[in-house]
Amino acid sequence: MRSVFVLGPTTWRAGFHPRVPAGLAGELPAWWERRGRPGLSPLDIRALLVEDLRQEGHAATLMELWEPQGKELRTARFHRIEKGAHIDTYVIYWPEGGHTEGMSWEFHGLIKALLDGHVAAEAVRVFPEVGVLGLDGETGLITLGEKDRRTTYFQDLMDAECPIAPWTTYDELRLFVRKHLGP
Repeated sequence: MRSVFVLGPTTWRAGFHPRVPAGLAGELPAWWERRGRPGLSPLDIRALLVEDLRQEGHAATLMELWEPQGKELRTARFHRIEKGAHIDTYVIYWPEGGHTEGMSWEFHGLIKALLDGHVAAEAVRVFPEVGVLGLDGETGLITLGEKDRRTTYFQDLMDAECPIAPWTTYDELRLFVRKHLGP
């Protein structure tokens, strides 16, 4: 079994209206508090993925489940979670229209860890919604990143050969996350 850190956006970009099925709200785990937001947020979906992974026998967590200690910086909390939860696998949920600001920091840290040899490429699993992928007109290669969203460096995850599984529906996303991590 794996110890999984589920990463990704917390909120949607202003004015973006995602295609999240309303029925998923009824599948959120009992331990999850939605914090009064209307509709499902990317953070709610990450909580659902954590529960799916736990049901498969994995130890899975979100940063939001760990309280900061005193005046602990977010970076220190991230690293405390990695150590305290013995993280060996990272799942990146990347829906089209999710705020990427926090993801930028997470991606930077993971890419640095990949370059330094602290994390193996196969330990970083990327699950982008199909709308996040592009096609490079010059090379014909699939690219990872949202147009006009300052996500150019996210391509490094693809170039580093991290496993990537694009999805089109939330049922597909949940299936792919379970399938890619295995029992």
